[in-house]
Amino acid sequence: MSRTSNGRRLRRIGRLQLAALFAVVLLGFAASPAFARVSITNHPSRISRSTTASFTWTKPQHSQSRCSLNGHAFTVCGHARQYSHLKLGLQSFRLKVTKNGNTVRRAYGWRVVRPLRVASVTASCTGDVLSGTVTALGYKGDGFDVRLLQQQSEAWSPSGMKQHFVLSQSSSRSYDYSFNVASLGGDAFQATARGTSSPVVDAASCAPSAQVPEAPRPILLPLSIVGTFGLLGLVAYRRRRNPTTTA
Repeated sequence: MSRTSNGRRLRRIGRLQLAALFAVVLLGFAASPAFARVSITNHPSRISRSTTASFTWTKPQHSQSRCSLNGHAFTVCGHARQYSHLKLGLQSFRLKVTKNGNTVRRAYGWRVVRPLRVASVTASCTGDVLSGTVTALGYKGDGFDVRLLQQQSEAWSPSGMKQHFVLSQSSSRSYDYSFNVASLGGDAFQATARGTSSPVVDAASCAPSAQVPEAPRPILLPLSIVGTFGLLGLVAYRRRRNPTTTA
């Protein structure tokens, strides 16, 4: 056999071996979880007001999943996991999917915050201004509206007045509101915030402050007449005591 034919055969064998090796590598990658698009498909929002959390994810067949919450040990978790009784603050979920000795890791972080709650609403009137305070508790940045209702013929309806507040801190605090009710009719008023209402305020207490009435003018005329006669009588009396002498 010539050297030329041997060289061709060796090159052909080399190409076949290279193709086989490339196919084995592709099959290995295809079987690896890294190319199975492992992803978390369901999770809580980044800012959550719930003390429970549910997770689901995609994974390749014949693979194993293990989960960890807040740095605790990994445990087998199938294709879904739910947690409850979570404390306020930062939370972390970690997932490991293993197949054929290869492992893919995924993680998700979120914060559990206090649900916004209005504890109380007060209300009172001074002149034409109905004012009060709202005690609210929630997450810093939460917002709520204080709305004014008016009663007419024993039926309550929105007055169209509202004030918006944004919590400045994550603790209980009172926020002041005020409404000028001079242009509103009705028998009573009430302020509401997130389902909590103030006591009912009688609309009569929201009337303008009463002014001190002036003295009736008809009384002034008799007083002036009495004063004039009194002055004339005094002059006449002094003339009698000091008579004028003639030459």
